[in-house]
Amino acid sequence: MLSDREKKTVLDGLNEICPDTFNEGSHGEWEFTDIVQDGKKWIVHFNNDSGTDYVSFNYDGSCVSKNDMSQDWFESLSAAVSDWEMEQMDNY
Repeated sequence: MLSDREKKTVLDGLNEICPDTFNEGSHGEWEFTDIVQDGKKWIVHFNNDSGTDYVSFNYDGSCVSKNDMSQDWFESLSAAVSDWEMEQMDNY
């Protein structure tokens, strides 16, 4: 179960790195708004210039490591975001 503290840690971390990581793509400025965990399934909600949406992915572990965002979790999220971006290009 994801605690409020873990959620805040990860959302703050994601939104802090958005300018250098996510905002450089064709979907403009990103803001991550919510994280939901259901066992190994993760759902991360966001807003960007394309609207409001979410990505989901499987990751067997915590999103937090040593009071910071887990690098392995972040890599899984990044792959899901890349897949989402590819889907958006396919829909044009």
